[in-house]
Amino acid sequence: MAGPVTTASRSKDAHPVAGVLIRRAGACGRMTLDRPRALNTLTGAMVAAMSEALKAWETTPAVRLVLIDATGPRAFCAGGDIGEVHDLATSTTPGAALAHCADEYALDLMIARYPKPVVVLVEGVAMGGGLGIACHASHPVASQSATFAFPECAVGWVPDSGATHLLSRMEPDLARYLALTGARFGAEDALRLGLVRAILVEGRREELVADLEASGDPGLLARYARSEPKAATDSPPARILDAFGETTLPGILQALETMDPGADDGGDTARTLRERAIKALLRGSPFAQELTLALVAAARRTPGLAKAFERETGAVAALLGHPDFHEGIRANLIDRDRRPSWTHDHRNRIPAAEIETVLTRISAPLGASGC
Repeated sequence: MAGPVTTASRSKDAHPVAGVLIRRAGACGRMTLDRPRALNTLTGAMVAAMSEALKAWETTPAVRLVLIDATGPRAFCAGGDIGEVHDLATSTTPGAALAHCADEYALDLMIARYPKPVVVLVEGVAMGGGLGIACHASHPVASQSATFAFPECAVGWVPDSGATHLLSRMEPDLARYLALTGARFGAEDALRLGLVRAILVEGRREELVADLEASGDPGLLARYARSEPKAATDSPPARILDAFGETTLPGILQALETMDPGADDGGDTARTLRERAIKALLRGSPFAQELTLALVAAARRTPGLAKAFERETGAVAALLGHPDFHEGIRANLIDRDRRPSWTHDHRNRIPAAEIETVLTRISAPLGASGC
C-alpha cells in the first residue's frame, strides 16, 4: 500500500510545490503525487513542476531512473483537475484553459520520449491525466488493487492525455465499450491490454522502491512484479461487445436495446450488464461520445502518440466553449444533480459536419510524429 511520504524522506532539493513531492533519492529522481483528498488530480502548478524536474534530471548523471508514485491507496491519479480547467475556461482569460491542457499533454509526451527509464507505480484508480502519466511511461506497473477507466464523456469531455492512442490499439468493439461507458477494469485487464507492463506482487512495494533507489536499474522489476496476465476479470460478455461493433452511438444503443442476452451468456448477469451499459451511455454527452468515436477512428488511420495529442488538443479547444462541457461540470461537480441536459439526443445521429469541424480544427503540434 502506498503511504504518505514523510518529511524525513524529502531530500533537500525537493521542489516546494503543493500537490507533488519532487526530490532525489539515491539513483532515482522521485515524484509523488500528493493530493489524496482530491484523488491526486493534476493542477497546472503540479504539471509545471514535474516538467521542470524531468528536464533537469535528463542531464543529471546521478539520476539513472525516474520513479513516479502517489500518496494514499485510493487513487494514483484521477486525471487533470477538471474544476480548475472549467474555472479557467469561464474566466476572463479562457485561453489559459487550453494552455493548461496542452501543458499536461506535453508532460505526457515528455514521459513517453524520456531518455531514461520511467517507472510508474499505479495503486488505486487511474483515469485521464493519470493514464497519461502512467501508460506512456517506459515501465508502468500496477498494484493488484489498481483500477482504470476512461470516464470523460460523462462530463462532456473526451478521453485525452493520449487516451485515444491507447484505445486505438485495442479491439474496436472493446475500445468503444470502454470509451463510451467509462466502465472500470482492473490490473489484469490493463496488463492484457498493454496499458501496464507488469503487476506488482502484493506486499513487495517498499522493497522494490528501496532497490530502485539504490540501483536505478529497472531490470529489478522482474524480482517484484509479473508480466504475464492471469484471466481477465472485467470483460463484458461477447454479446454485449457485439453491440459495440456498431460504429455510431445510435447504432450501439439500438443494438443493446434489441439484443437478447441469452442464457448461454449468463442470463440475468448479461441482462444486468446490458442495462448498466445502456445507463452509462445515456449518462454521457452524445456530442462528446460521437467525437470520441471519431478521434479513436482517426488514431487508427493515422497512428502515433504525438498525432493523437494534436487531435486531442483540437478537440479540447472546441469542447472548452461547448455547452455540453459546462453542463457536464454543472451536473456532476457544481449542483451534483447528475441530470445534465445535453445539446443532442443519444438516439439521433449528430450531423457529420459538427464532428468534422472539430477534427479539422488546427492545433499546435506538440512534437514530430513517430512516438
